[in-house]
Amino acid sequence: MKEYEDYLKYYTSRQYLNSIFVFKGGKAMFELPESLNVHNVKETQEALLSYLQNLEEEQLLLDATLLQDIDAAGVQLLLSTYKTCQEERIEFNLANEQDIIKKLLKSAGVSDIITTKEKEVGSND
Repeated sequence: MKEYEDYLKYYTSRQYLNSIFVFKGGKAMFELPESLNVHNVKETQEALLSYLQNLEEEQLLLDATLLQDIDAAGVQLLLSTYKTCQEERIEFNLANEQDIIKKLLKSAGVSDIITTKEKEVGSND
């Protein structure tokens, strides 16, 4: 856990377009930005790949609490990350997403591929 805390301090000081690493309920999570689109997908991808390379768990939790908007580039990033996780045998989970994001993923035809956590991850329940 100490390594994650050090990692968190380093990356939160860098803040890749508000894509940061957070702890919620004792779980390390990658926090997605408010908007995941063609304008910031490259920076978010770089931060996410860095996070994956240093991930010590067998589960990736993407915290979508802040995410309000996603376009085709953002959906592609989620699918690419999902594929990478499959190749590396890492469980992929999108957590705490807003209803609008669920609807957008469904309309894009990827809601069955991208696993979501029904219960809020990081809550005290």
